[in-house]
Amino acid sequence: MGEKLKRYIVPIRYLSNPIFQQLLEGAAEEYGYPSQKAIVLACNESIFQMFMDSRLSDS
Repeated sequence: MGEKLKRYIVPIRYLSNPIFQQLLEGAAEEYGYPSQKAIVLACNESIFQMFMDSRLSDS
């Protein structure tokens, strides 16, 4: 994620979120599906951080 490829650990429950699903679809279109590597999301790190913060506040 981002220019330095920062690593995030995402709870499984986020996978059902429509916004996160769009990020995964975008990553698949941009980079393909990795076999056993990390998933690289094609979005700005600050946007992803806002998504993560909003999910935490919903918990």
